Amino acid sequence: MLIDSHAHLDRPEFDCDEIINNMKKDNLAAIVTVGVDPIRSAKTVEIAQNNENVYAVIGYHPDYAGDYKSADLQTLRALLKEDKVVGVGEIGLDYHEENIDREKQKQLFIDQILLADEFDLPIILHLRDATGDAIDILTKYKDYIRHGGIAHCYSGSLETAKILLKLGFYISFSGRITFKKVDRTILHYLPTNRILVETDAPFLAPEPLRGTVNVPKNVNYTAQRIADELNISLEQFGEITMANTRRVLYKMK
Repeated sequence: MLIDSHAHLDRPEFDCDEIINNMKKDNLAAIVTVGVDPIRSAKTVEIAQNNENVYAVIGYHPDYAGDYKSADLQTLRALLKEDKVVGVGEIGLDYHEENIDREKQKQLFIDQILLADEFDLPIILHLRDATGDAIDILTKYKDYIRHGGIAHCYSGSLETAKILLKLGFYISFSGRITFKKVDRTILHYLPTNRILVETDAPFLAPEPLRGTVNVPKNVNYTAQRIADELNISLEQFGEITMANTRRVLYKMK
């Protein structure tokens, strides 16, 4: 079986009950559902609390840094006390769009690194077009990342991945790794005990479903493509990645 280590079950595109009720049939041992702001993080926690084998990660996505107020940390702090919250995320930097406040993104990122440390939790890293600044912050605050984290939806270089591995991160691949023009050679250079698999549902549906609304069961396509690349069975890959996910998100039952 597989764990979808990163999905957004609070999104309106989904019939959340149907997804969760069909988990066993869909080869899913667990789903980690991820919040992106205080309001959606609260919904994410509610979904996890009400469903077995669903866990929550909560945080403030850099895309919403413009709305960030220091009082929001108190909302997140209260949610982090819930027993099914297993990480802080997704957090990080995203410089893809123009006219964003980079300094506010950096401060939000740092504040949440410290928050994760306060609650002894790993962080789930969102990184887009901001590698240099993100690595600088992670390196400066490495003593506050005592439980490592997950580089979510990874599409960076092998060199950056090696830095993240040294900082205690696991590398998670979404449906993007199945796309026809994507170079998959990085898979051969990463330790298999640090690889995870995810959907990032409802985004980034894998081949052959690219362009559709992604759902957690589609993690099977991504896992099969990676397993084929590594010349192992889907069952072996599932065992490896389930163990990896439970190791980094150590509060999962």
